Amino acid sequence: SPFHMRNKISKLIRNEIKQAKEGKNAFIYLKLNNLVDQFLIKLLYDASNATSEEIKKIHPNLVLLSGGSFVDAELADKVKERLGIQPYQGYGTTETFPVSTNTAFHYKRHSIGIPLSKKIQVKIKNINGEDAEIGQIGEIMVRGSTMFEGYLERPRITSRYLKDGWFRTGDLGYIDEEGFIFFVGRSFSFTKIGAQMVDLVEVEEVLLSHIDVAEARAIYQKNEEFGEHVCATVILKRNASVDADGLRKYLMNHLSKYKVPRIIKTFQRNLVALSESQG
Repeated sequence: SPFHMRNKISKLIRNEIKQAKEGKNAFIYLKLNNLVDQFLIKLLYDASNATSEEIKKIHPNLVLLSGGSFVDAELADKVKERLGIQPYQGYGTTETFPVSTNTAFHYKRHSIGIPLSKKIQVKIKNINGEDAEIGQIGEIMVRGSTMFEGYLERPRITSRYLKDGWFRTGDLGYIDEEGFIFFVGRSFSFTKIGAQMVDLVEVEEVLLSHIDVAEARAIYQKNEEFGEHVCATVILKRNASVDADGLRKYLMNHLSKYKVPRIIKTFQRNLVALSESQG
C-alpha cells in the first residue's frame, strides 16, 4: 500500500537526513512532503552513493511523472541536477482521468501542465461563477471524452458537481497566457494525504460525536517534520475527562488510519491548552 511504502522509505532515509542536518554526511537535506517527494528523495539518496558511470546507465527514456501528489519544485531541481532527468507534474482526478501534464516539449516550473489533448477542455470559474480571466484564480473545471457519466445511484451529488458536461474539481487554480494550468489549493473540504483523499468534515463530525467534545476543527498542514498531515483542534466541554490521546484512540475506532489527524490539540473554552497528541 502507499502507506507501507511511505513507512519503508521513511525508515530507510530518516537517519540519513538527520545526519545530513547535523553535517555528518554529504546527503542534501530535503523536505518529506508526501509520498512522491519521498520516492524522489530515495532516488537522490541512491544516486549520492553511485558513480557517474552508474548514473549514465539509467535508461535514456525513463520518465518521472507525478499525478497523484505535487512534487516540491526544489526537490525536482535536485533530481534534474543529479540524475539529468526532469520530474514532470501532471494532474487528474478519479472522475476525469488524466487531464494535463508537463512534457519535455511543454514544460513550465510549478505548473500542472497543459491539457493532454484537444478533446480535454479546462477552464477556470471565478467566485461569481463566470469564466475567469487569464491569471485569475478560481475553480478548475474539466470537460472531455475521458469524463465519467456520474456517481452511481447518487443523482443529487452528480448534479452538484457535473453540469453541462463540466465537472467541478473542487481544486483552485489559474491558467496563464500560454495555457499552462497552475494548482493553488482546494475549495472543498477534501484534502489529499499521501495520495489518499480525506474529508475534513468527516473527521470533525467524528470528533463532535464524542461526549466530551464541544467544538472541533480539522485542517490540512504541511511542514518539514510531518510532511502532509491533518491537524485537529478540539475545545472540550466543562469537566471533560478525555485528553488528546483518548481522542486519538476514539478516532482510530471510527476512521481509517490514514484519516486520523497526525496532531490533536485540546483546549478549554477559554483556549487554555490542555493536551497534545502526535501520532
